[in-house]
Amino acid sequence: MNPYAILPLIISALAFSLGCFVLLKNKQAKVNRTFFLESMSISLWLFSDFMMYLASSADEAHFWARLGYVGISFIPPFFFQFANALIGNKEYKKTTTFIAGLATVWVFFVIATDYLIKGVRLHFWGYYPETGLLHPLFVVYLLVLFGAPLFLLYKHYRHHDFSVQE
Repeated sequence: MNPYAILPLIISALAFSLGCFVLLKNKQAKVNRTFFLESMSISLWLFSDFMMYLASSADEAHFWARLGYVGISFIPPFFFQFANALIGNKEYKKTTTFIAGLATVWVFFVIATDYLIKGVRLHFWGYYPETGLLHPLFVVYLLVLFGAPLFLLYKHYRHHDFSVQE
């Protein structure tokens, strides 16, 4: 067993377990459902990294790298939905649809082309993806779509009264 694969497996299992726990607490609550989806995307990404580090061939590692990037592609849209559900913002459906469409486009590039992941390289910790031409744009996608919900949460926090009612 590759010792470098253990941490992604542990965190993947924790994300999966936490997502299931939150969903089972209240399946009807939108905030719980979106948190569950966020957790499943994170779990898919990290489980794929675990499998990629254990891969015995470059082809097998390449498969797991691509599957991991499918999970990564959906983390920002689910985080955006979760943040909006958390603050009770109901005026974001068009934006969510647009972001989900972007994620689907990224998944297409991950699965059908070498523009995002062109291969894998063997390192001392195991195989790791070699990025393609569009990877810098993918990083911008991730940064912007993580920044936007963080900004919404911050804005909500600044304008919300958290004082204790007696």
